[in-house]
Amino acid sequence: MIKYDNKLIMDYLNCNEIEEYNVEELENDYDFMYQVINISNDKQMYNFCSDKLKKDYKLVKYLINKYNDDLKYIENIADNFLETVENELERIEILIIMDNYFKKENKTNKYNIMLSAIYSSKRVEIEIYKLSSDDTEFNDELGMGFLWMYDNFNQSKLIIDFFASKTIEAIISEYDIHLEEYLHNKYNDFQIIEKQGINNFLIRFLSEYDVMLSSYLNSNIQLLNPLVEKLNKIKLNWTKYNRRQDFKNYNDMLDEIEQYMEEYGYDCNYSEISILCYLSIKFGVGDKIKEYYGINEEIYNDIINSLNDTFNELPIEINDIRHIENIKTIMEKYLNKNRVESSNKKEIKKSSKILEFKSKK
Repeated sequence: MIKYDNKLIMDYLNCNEIEEYNVEELENDYDFMYQVINISNDKQMYNFCSDKLKKDYKLVKYLINKYNDDLKYIENIADNFLETVENELERIEILIIMDNYFKKENKTNKYNIMLSAIYSSKRVEIEIYKLSSDDTEFNDELGMGFLWMYDNFNQSKLIIDFFASKTIEAIISEYDIHLEEYLHNKYNDFQIIEKQGINNFLIRFLSEYDVMLSSYLNSNIQLLNPLVEKLNKIKLNWTKYNRRQDFKNYNDMLDEIEQYMEEYGYDCNYSEISILCYLSIKFGVGDKIKEYYGINEEIYNDIINSLNDTFNELPIEINDIRHIENIKTIMEKYLNKNRVESSNKKEIKKSSKILEFKSKK
């Protein structure tokens, strides 16, 4: 609703004499200065506002949103407001609005740091409360404390959405959850997650840490978007991840075997590659050893055939048996770490004595 007519606004802008109003009072009036700025579209009109009006939340919010393409300008307005504002809700809202505009331009900013400090202080208050409370059941329900935040700030959806997002981030960071690793350890195929529905999966996952948060997210699904994006990237890299983990696992195993032979295998009558090739057959990982150790098919087969003849015909020295058993233990450790192989751990353990050879008395 327009409170002042356009003639008055134009008289003010044109510096014409205004008899029916006190100019100082007009410059302290939100409705008047709002109309002046809106009609003139001159951001410098902010300078003519009274000092009191410059601290008015509605005007500050209006100017920040209207001129958000000028970060330096809105920063000046926001900082002037934040210097003296006592209303916590208004303070947090302005910080969130400013942070969002700076993030939109991919700029780091002090508002984000201030918001993080506020969230951390609220979490400290919640933890202090939990420590002082004897109600264990309620403390468990309180979880990360989103219920407390909701009760205190539910008059502002902007703030509640902010606290919800920060609580999601806190769950991931404080519990040191690496989503990609977590999902690969839990599921053989990403389709299992998709059948549940990615949003449903995330809500159930987060409910383990904060029930109230998961309830709020049910009706505010958009707050899950950052996590949904991460899961979609994990989906695209699902096969690559398995490949990377496989590569790392086998190379770590080969490095440890090499280190063992350098330190302890100086008196062994068999080379590292010979023992490795023989055990690879017993573990059923011959193709992997050929790939990661870099042995061609012909050499690999020659080594296997030679060792089979040796183990079947000649007694093996006790010292060599010890080295072979130690390398077998190293291989078993790494092969059992593999997610796919771990499902067959019982079978591997049953066949722990995999070598059949004659030993010298």
